[in-house]
Amino acid sequence: MYTYILITYYLLLLSAKTATTKHVLDTSADFSKRTFVSQKFRKMKIIVTGSLGHISKPLTQSLLGNGHSVTVITSNPEKQQAIEESGAVAAVGSVEDGPFLVKTLDQADAIYCMTPPNFSAPDQLAYYELIT
Repeated sequence: MYTYILITYYLLLLSAKTATTKHVLDTSADFSKRTFVSQKFRKMKIIVTGSLGHISKPLTQSLLGNGHSVTVITSNPEKQQAIEESGAVAAVGSVEDGPFLVKTLDQADAIYCMTPPNFSAPDQLAYYELIT
């Protein structure tokens, strides 16, 4: 499971970095003189779940460092200030709350979902089906 999480984490970092600068083939030049040129793309609106945990915190810092707009979802209102001090927007709510997620995820370019097991749930599979 942790390997999957890390792969997802690095893919999001990679896509966020390539979203700001992209190398494309310049097709306006003569075929023998074509080169790759850098083009700037708009910054992304990225939603991160997992609050300021071991994976979500460095991911948030990296995304903010690359100039992206980051909203961090937390279920703990006490973490709101720390999230906002990092430069991200805090969204306090639960991943189990459908209307909250619809509102928060509106117009997001990318979402990183870190959902740890809910050990108080009697059926883990049913819990994951509920939040997906």
